[in-house]
Amino acid sequence: MKSIVKNAVTGKGKSRGAVWCGVVLGFLVAVAGCERLEPVDTGKGNTDLVCKDITSSDCKGEVKNENRSSVQVEYKGKCLYITHKDLLLNCCKEGVNVTVSVTGSTIELNIEETYSEEGGPCRCICPFDISYSVGEFEEGTYVLIIKCHNQQIHSQTVVF
Repeated sequence: MKSIVKNAVTGKGKSRGAVWCGVVLGFLVAVAGCERLEPVDTGKGNTDLVCKDITSSDCKGEVKNENRSSVQVEYKGKCLYITHKDLLLNCCKEGVNVTVSVTGSTIELNIEETYSEEGGPCRCICPFDISYSVGEFEEGTYVLIIKCHNQQIHSQTVVF
């Protein structure tokens, strides 16, 4: 396998396109769906999970109404798939980080921007669409609380 990938990278071999297609297809299959994420005990009574598949749109332009963001939550199997429309974040963000903690029957998600080492927040905000998934949760009824910069922006009950 190592020589096949090396040949694909260097352009040697007759099936360069087929190998790349196989590598990309294998990667997509590996990250598709909800895989088991092992909880990490933080020692504070919380169990933290890792959020995955975080995507963010580009800035959607000028802020027209600061109260127009919406949250869509889908739960399939034992996983949550969450999409925020028009979430107001700093214009100069490099990415988005979502932390997850579970305490009893409460799932708490906190969204924050990430910046490059040289960069930082600038004096503007933009509406962004972001989405991510988290799971696999044990069966039960949970209260889902979503925060942005530790301020609650959404809450609802989910049943797995």
